Amino acid sequence: MSPYAAPIAKTTMTFSSNQSGPDSSQNQGLRSLGQDRNTAPTWASKIAVTCKAGLAAALVLGGVSCGGGSAGAQGSATNSPGTYGQNAGGNYYFTDANEGGRASELIVQNMYWGRLVDVFGLNAMGEKVLMHSDMVIGKGVQGDGFDFDLGTNPVTSVQELTILRDVTDLSIAGGFEQFETLLRGTQTSLDPVDQQGPSGSSGGSAGLYTMVPRNAALVVVFNDLLDPETIDADTVRMLTGVNLSTPYELRVVPDQNFGDLANYDGLPGAEYYSTRIILDPTISVIESFDFSPPVPVNSQGYPASTTVILANMLLRIP
Repeated sequence: MSPYAAPIAKTTMTFSSNQSGPDSSQNQGLRSLGQDRNTAPTWASKIAVTCKAGLAAALVLGGVSCGGGSAGAQGSATNSPGTYGQNAGGNYYFTDANEGGRASELIVQNMYWGRLVDVFGLNAMGEKVLMHSDMVIGKGVQGDGFDFDLGTNPVTSVQELTILRDVTDLSIAGGFEQFETLLRGTQTSLDPVDQQGPSGSSGGSAGLYTMVPRNAALVVVFNDLLDPETIDADTVRMLTGVNLSTPYELRVVPDQNFGDLANYDGLPGAEYYSTRIILDPTISVIESFDFSPPVPVNSQGYPASTTVILANMLLRIP
C-alpha cells in the first residue's frame, strides 16, 4: 500500500548496486533470465543512489553503462516496446524494451516515483472491473468524475483508480481503446529520479536531489526480463540507522504491468516476465502478513531524516 499522502518530514537515502560485497561468494543477486544462477550476477557498473524521500530523493549512477547505457544486447523482445496486450493468464501489461532475457549484464535504465494503485475499468453495467494491480501512476492523476475516479478501499486501504470507460466495448475508438489511452497518460506524469554524481564528486553536490514524498512508491526499470525467483528481500535490501546497518522492511515486488513474454519454463507457449521492480515503503495490515514473521504496519513510509546532507537510508542491489 502506498497512499501517497505527502508527509512533510524527509528521509535521505543512499542506494548502491555492486556485485562485490559480503554476499558475493554466495552467488545470490537480482538477475536477468539469461544469467547463470551458479555464478555471481554480472552488473554493468556500480550504482550509488542518494535520496531524500518525503520531499526528496536522488539517483546517483556511477559508470557509463547505467542509466540508459548498453549491456551488449544478445536477444530481442518478443513484442514491440509499448504494446498493450495480455499474457497467458489474461492479465494486461505494457511491453518494455528488453533483450528477451538474454542480456549478459543487468542495468538500471531508469527510476521513477509515484502513487501505487489498483486500476479498474467499467463493464456495460457500470460495475468496476479490475484491470491492473499494484500499478504506479503519476502524482498529477486526480479524480475528476469524467475520466478518473480516485479513492481508497475501506477494507484493504489500497488506493483505487477507476478509469471511467467501458472496457467491454471493443469497437473502434470504443471504451477499451479509450481506457488504454487514458491509462498510458497516467504514466507520462511519473516523476523521474534524476541521475547525478554523489556529493563531493564530479557531476553533483549536496542538496541537488529529486524530491519525493516519504510514502511514494519507487519503480526501478531494468534493461531485460527479470528472474522472478531472484526478486526478494535478500536481493533488494533497505538499511537505515546512523551506520546504515539496520534492516528496513518494505515490499519488493515485480511490476506485473510492464515486461514481456518469453519461454523459459520448458512448456509450450511464452510466459510473462517483468522488467521492473516496485519498492513500496508503506505496509497495510493485510500486507504485513506477506512477511514471515509479520512486520509492523507502516502508514508513514520511510523514516524521517534530520538533515539533507547525510543519508539515513541505504538500498543495496544485491
